[in-house]
Amino acid sequence: MDLEIRRRESTGSGANTHVETETLAKYELMDGAPVRGESIPIRLFLSPYELTPTHRNINNKFSAKYYLNLQ
Repeated sequence: MDLEIRRRESTGSGANTHVETETLAKYELMDGAPVRGESIPIRLFLSPYELTPTHRNINNKFSAKYYLNLQ
């Protein structure tokens, strides 16, 4: 089971929208899948990464969003 920090930037509008996704960090939390109902405490320090606030629809041309992806 892995945890990823992803940044998704989109530029343009309508049919001219370009989306770019970048994986900033990837952590292996455990080997294999957890048992149903099992909770796994994690602590993720964000200071090593240059993160910015999430920007949504700046002049309907640009947005940047951050996601935690659990695989």
